[in-house]
Amino acid sequence: MAHARALNRSTSTPRPLGATRGKCSATIVVLACVIGGGGIGCHGSSLRSEALVPGAPGVATPATGSPRPDDLMATASRFESDLSRQVAVATPVAVHPSASPVSNEGLFAEVPVACEGSYEVDVSFGLGLAFPGNQDLKFKRSNAAGALIDNLFTRDVTENVPLIETLSVDVWRTRGFLADFGLRLTGAHWKTRVKANSFEDQLPGGGTSPVPPFDTLDEDRLAVYVSLEKRFWLARDGAPAEASPYAYLGVGVGYAYADVTHGEAQWGSSLEGYAGFSVPVADRLRVRIEGLLLVAHDVDLTRSYTDWRAETSGIRTSLPNAKNFAHLDTWFLAMTIGVEYRL
Repeated sequence: MAHARALNRSTSTPRPLGATRGKCSATIVVLACVIGGGGIGCHGSSLRSEALVPGAPGVATPATGSPRPDDLMATASRFESDLSRQVAVATPVAVHPSASPVSNEGLFAEVPVACEGSYEVDVSFGLGLAFPGNQDLKFKRSNAAGALIDNLFTRDVTENVPLIETLSVDVWRTRGFLADFGLRLTGAHWKTRVKANSFEDQLPGGGTSPVPPFDTLDEDRLAVYVSLEKRFWLARDGAPAEASPYAYLGVGVGYAYADVTHGEAQWGSSLEGYAGFSVPVADRLRVRIEGLLLVAHDVDLTRSYTDWRAETSGIRTSLPNAKNFAHLDTWFLAMTIGVEYRL
């Protein structure tokens, strides 16, 4: 009985092959891929498929209605040839002459991949001199009730030219939108000594003393700035960036901590502007020459004192007294030279 059922199944009328279109097409595509040695570029090419139906080109229709094995192999070869042509058209990649035309290695060996970054980070240290602008000094004293009993003023001062140290981190955009613009975080420290040479009493009728017990102040400042900057390449002529000098400039805002002997220690608003040159001297290493304009806040007394105290102010040309930038009168012009290292 089992033999009879098997015989009946083998001699029964087959379904039209068009009803199994998807299955047959998938089988032939897989067969073509296997024969092609995996040489499909997988770039989303649209492949043309045909149903293996009786009467289709290249498929003979025997009396039993089933295609012969030779016809299946002929159709598979035709699919392989068609597949190779479509991959070659849809995938314009260079193939090494010595590689097999259907080899994955040959198809992808010459495809370049761009991995270069778009940002540059530099760290620099500078040392130089800070030339102070003209300063005003006031020497004050109050009684126990808080009333001012001495108020001496002077513009006749002698200022030293102190050392200034700077430490900066620059992040540059190297390509695309905003190329060669950057952001900088800067820390700066300098200490100025100021000596009063004469005094002017500003109290009606005069104060209790024509001179204070001290005439010299030390002003110690530590400032932090965030700046926007731009650089300009000089004499590049096709040379790589690491071998080319550039000029740069920037402006920034920040805060400065000022500690004045015989006065007060305060945080206040501060501004900076700078320009300079950066010249390569070795791999990743440059020499940087920079000029800075630093604008610091005045250090005024915030309350009365029974002992002598001093206030510091700057040049009379003041910036507008906005709420966060009031009394930005103490100006310094600094010149520094330092080293810059590209991370």
